[in-house]
Amino acid sequence: MQGSNKLGKTPEQSVVSLNFKVWNFKEKKEISNLYVCDSSIFPTSVGANPMQSIYSIAKIFVDQHIAQTQKRAESD
Repeated sequence: MQGSNKLGKTPEQSVVSLNFKVWNFKEKKEISNLYVCDSSIFPTSVGANPMQSIYSIAKIFVDQHIAQTQKRAESD
Protein backbone atom coordinates (compact mmCIF):
# COMPACT_ATOMS: atom_id res chain seq x y z
CA MET A 1 0.00 0.00 0.00
CA GLN A 2 1.20 3.48 -0.82
CA GLY A 3 -0.02 6.74 0.63
CA SER A 4 -1.74 5.31 3.71
CA ASN A 5 0.66 6.83 6.31
CA LYS A 6 1.65 10.14 4.78
CA LEU A 7 4.93 11.78 5.80
CA GLY A 8 4.71 15.41 6.89
CA LYS A 9 5.63 18.27 9.22
CA THR A 10 2.58 18.23 11.49
CA PRO A 11 0.15 15.65 12.88
CA GLU A 12 -2.72 17.56 11.26
CA GLN A 13 -1.21 16.96 7.81
CA SER A 14 0.34 13.54 8.24
CA VAL A 15 0.58 10.26 10.13
CA VAL A 16 4.39 10.07 10.16
CA SER A 17 6.80 12.91 11.06
CA LEU A 18 9.82 13.93 9.03
CA ASN A 19 11.84 11.84 11.50
CA PHE A 20 9.87 8.76 10.35
CA LYS A 21 8.12 8.56 13.76
CA VAL A 22 4.36 8.11 14.10
CA TRP A 23 2.57 11.17 15.46
CA ASN A 24 0.64 11.06 18.73
CA PHE A 25 -2.23 13.18 17.43
CA LYS A 26 -3.66 14.09 20.85
CA GLU A 27 -0.36 15.31 22.29
CA LYS A 28 0.98 16.72 18.99
CA LYS A 29 4.27 14.88 19.61
CA GLU A 30 6.15 12.05 17.95
CA ILE A 31 5.87 8.61 19.52
CA SER A 32 9.37 7.52 20.46
CA ASN A 33 10.58 4.24 18.95
CA LEU A 34 7.62 3.77 16.61
CA TYR A 35 8.91 4.25 13.09
CA VAL A 36 7.49 3.81 9.59
CA CYS A 37 9.86 3.73 6.60
CA ASP A 38 8.10 1.94 3.77
CA SER A 39 5.97 2.91 0.77
CA SER A 40 3.02 3.83 2.99
CA ILE A 41 4.69 7.20 3.73
CA PHE A 42 4.45 8.26 0.08
CA PRO A 43 1.92 11.09 -0.42
CA THR A 44 0.19 9.06 -3.16
CA SER A 45 0.82 5.98 -5.26
CA VAL A 46 3.85 6.45 -7.48
CA GLY A 47 2.24 4.45 -10.27
CA ALA A 48 5.32 2.30 -10.88
CA ASN A 49 7.48 -0.22 -9.09
CA PRO A 50 8.48 1.67 -5.91
CA MET A 51 11.36 -0.61 -4.90
CA GLN A 52 14.20 1.89 -5.49
CA SER A 53 12.29 4.61 -3.65
CA ILE A 54 11.71 2.28 -0.69
CA TYR A 55 15.42 1.39 -0.60
CA SER A 56 16.30 5.10 -0.61
CA ILE A 57 13.85 5.91 2.18
CA ALA A 58 15.22 3.04 4.29
CA LYS A 59 18.80 4.26 3.72
CA ILE A 60 17.91 7.81 4.76
CA PHE A 61 16.13 6.50 7.86
CA VAL A 62 19.05 4.28 8.89
CA ASP A 63 21.60 7.06 8.39
CA GLN A 64 19.53 9.50 10.48
CA HIS A 65 18.86 6.91 13.18
CA ILE A 66 22.54 5.97 13.52
CA ALA A 67 23.57 9.65 13.68
CA GLN A 68 20.97 10.40 16.39
CA THR A 69 21.97 7.31 18.39
CA GLN A 70 25.65 8.24 18.24
CA LYS A 71 24.87 11.83 19.24
CA ARG A 72 22.90 10.64 22.29
CA ALA A 73 25.69 8.21 23.26
CA GLU A 74 28.30 11.00 23.08
CA SER A 75 26.23 13.31 25.28
CA ASP A 76 25.79 10.65 28.01
